[in-house]
Amino acid sequence: MDEIFELLKPPKIYEEGSSEYWTNPLLMERILNGHLNENIPGGSKSNSFMEDSISFITNIVPKTKYPEVIDLGCGPGLYCQKLARIGYKVTGIDISSNSIRYAKGVANNENLSINYRVQNILDLKETNKYDIALLIYHIYGSFSPNNRKRLVHNVYKSLKKGGIFIIDVASEVSLQDYNEKKTWDFVHTNEALPKESQLSLRQDVIYPDNVLLKQTNILIKNQFPMTFNIWEQYFKKDCLIKEFSQVGFEIKGIYSDVCGKQYNKGNEEIAIVLEKV
Repeated sequence: MDEIFELLKPPKIYEEGSSEYWTNPLLMERILNGHLNENIPGGSKSNSFMEDSISFITNIVPKTKYPEVIDLGCGPGLYCQKLARIGYKVTGIDISSNSIRYAKGVANNENLSINYRVQNILDLKETNKYDIALLIYHIYGSFSPNNRKRLVHNVYKSLKKGGIFIIDVASEVSLQDYNEKKTWDFVHTNEALPKESQLSLRQDVIYPDNVLLKQTNILIKNQFPMTFNIWEQYFKKDCLIKEFSQVGFEIKGIYSDVCGKQYNKGNEEIAIVLEKV
């Protein structure tokens, strides 16, 4: 019992869990299904939203002028496929080998020429290669301030001069009425074991400066517990702009989402279009 109470102590801000959520073999299929089923919250945006965002992207960065694009944290390649079908030269990287395996399968079946690779987006090392970089669905907010700085610097280097970086984040508005909570349930992560021997303890904890922790502890009989810490930063517009301006990006446009909806400070998302100058 003492061990369980110890697990539920809130960690230091941005502390990593004992296991990596996105690459854990027990969760890979669940994560992939979340991406592919728009009815599962938190996986991917709806297909209609993605179609609208593709229209926005192709309008502001047409393939005739911006032919080469990289999708950072591409998951199973939903945006990559749509862009490749209309003629962009596409690279997609993601930390999940399972998602990349699925994405390659779709590309092969449709004869799409997409360069997929398994890679942590923090480790992007290319220079002056891409015309467009995409970082969509609040991925940026999952990193600590130091890792965000590292990521933005690497994206800046990877873009050609005049290249465009399109990114969206959750705004501080979406955290204003959020309530901390603790829940538990039986889960079925390991098919070889009965569900009753696998317990999930979840807690959402709000930290200073609009940071939220979504923590899951999975206890499996006769195994060490697994702790997954998912951090989410909720941004003020001015703070977000400062993070990009410090690296050298110029702000080209601010919107309420990556479909190009007019910016409103009361919206729960912020999308920014940046240019490498």
